[in-house]
Amino acid sequence: MNLDAANKTIFSDFNIFEEDLIHVQKLGVHILEAIENIVNEFHEIVGKQTHIIQIAHLQNDQVKSQQVKMWERKHWSIFWEGSFANEYFNSRNGIGINLAAQNLPLSDYTYSASVYLDLFINYLDKKGVVNNNNWRSIRKLYNMDTNIIIAEYSSYTNQVVTQHMEALKTMSFPVSQIWDKILLLPIVGKIDHINFEDMLSNILNRIVICNAKVLIVDLLGIKDFTPQNAHILMKLFKAAALMDCQVISSGIMPDVAEVLANMEDINLDDLFSSTSMEAALAYSFKLIEKN
Repeated sequence: MNLDAANKTIFSDFNIFEEDLIHVQKLGVHILEAIENIVNEFHEIVGKQTHIIQIAHLQNDQVKSQQVKMWERKHWSIFWEGSFANEYFNSRNGIGINLAAQNLPLSDYTYSASVYLDLFINYLDKKGVVNNNNWRSIRKLYNMDTNIIIAEYSSYTNQVVTQHMEALKTMSFPVSQIWDKILLLPIVGKIDHINFEDMLSNILNRIVICNAKVLIVDLLGIKDFTPQNAHILMKLFKAAALMDCQVISSGIMPDVAEVLANMEDINLDDLFSSTSMEAALAYSFKLIEKN
């Protein structure tokens, strides 16, 4: 595979090995013979969901609909052939940016991804070729596939929000469900104690409603981090832990790390952190699979 260093790291994050690629390639022989029917079935299912904005727009545009189907057949053919070159990763990154730029709900994408996975597995089950080993390989590569888009979507959204930070005196704390049992809380700007206290109950309620087992707190865009801010965050982390929800912090910058390291009353052993959104998502999927 022709991969640069960053894309090789993604394989490592998801514990993807050569045997996983071999498993998927062997299963891909069956998928590729039915790929056109699977894509058409996907659009029949999702087309009935009028809340899926991107698909709904295709219903009255047959030319664009056929173009989208052709692109999806191409993507899934590459996936099931195990052709994970740089072109593949660049394409998935582009989708994440495009979804965010159009302000399309991330939940629409994750729903669509889950429908495709169900269709693939159901087809392979009918063929009687799925076992525990190749199922794990499918999950690893499929989680990677979706993670690339989610991470790029989050990154682009953070960039847009950051560009408007000078005009913001306070901030909100939007909590999004990005996958089954996984929530994302991006924090951009300054943490306002009163505002955060108001949002804490909302965050905890979302954990209950979504039966979330993982809460990713993205700190990449946080500004002017202080010891007081650290105590606010630790309050959230402890509250989530009491509700059996693992908190993972991502995007910790040097200034934030320095503040945390100098605080003797905070136990860093209780803080699981990752350097990137990709690594946080990879670990989240591992936790969900264990549960």
